[in-house]
Amino acid sequence: MASDVEWGTTFADLYHHFVEPHLREERDNWDNLSHGPTYSEEGIEEKLEEEEWRYENLQTVLREAEDDASPEDEEDDEAPKYDDDDIELNEEEEREKRRTDFKHEIKRKYRELKKEKDMDWAQDSERDSWEEEHEGSMQSHNIKEIIESEVKKKKLTKFEKDAWKSFENCRELCEKDKKCFQFVFFENTCKLGHSFRLGNYMAPDRDGEVVWKSGWMMGKIRKFQEGNVCKGPEWPEWAFNV
Repeated sequence: MASDVEWGTTFADLYHHFVEPHLREERDNWDNLSHGPTYSEEGIEEKLEEEEWRYENLQTVLREAEDDASPEDEEDDEAPKYDDDDIELNEEEEREKRRTDFKHEIKRKYRELKKEKDMDWAQDSERDSWEEEHEGSMQSHNIKEIIESEVKKKKLTKFEKDAWKSFENCRELCEKDKKCFQFVFFENTCKLGHSFRLGNYMAPDRDGEVVWKSGWMMGKIRKFQEGNVCKGPEWPEWAFNV
């Protein structure tokens, strides 16, 4: 009985037999079910508008965070919670929610960094008298710089801004994303996939023009497979005693 148990079909076997032979650099009239980050013309415009608002209001939010950074304000500064099942937000309410969440996130981050700085400064016995005298202003300046840097890192890149414009641009963005294994382009929309799937056929339009086009990063996929070899099923000990 043990010899029968030693053999089995793994997901890797199914993948190598049914999926891998059909993957290629690109495929017309195909949706490979990429469910990752999405970039569309309308979506990019909204993100750029939101970026501009955050950049313009960041200093104001940081000043508020500095004023509210005392521990006793922590509970009062929790972001409002929404139950998606009970409340449907319109476009304006969604925008206001994102901006409110942004403010609360900045204030939370400010408190966390200030707490870390307070501990570091308290343990540093080599500070001179000038540093001790200007401790508060130095901490505030450093914390603001850290948060400003983090906010700027989240700005859309040129590749993200242009991804919706063409299949080639979508591929270029996937190449830049270390986690991206595949992508699909349709109706001025680019969707990335952080896993690799086969997907399904999508018909062209009435004039025979391609609407859906998918691509796979075959080099990345092969490299992932080489580093994650499936050696076979691992059975529990009791299975060999059946």
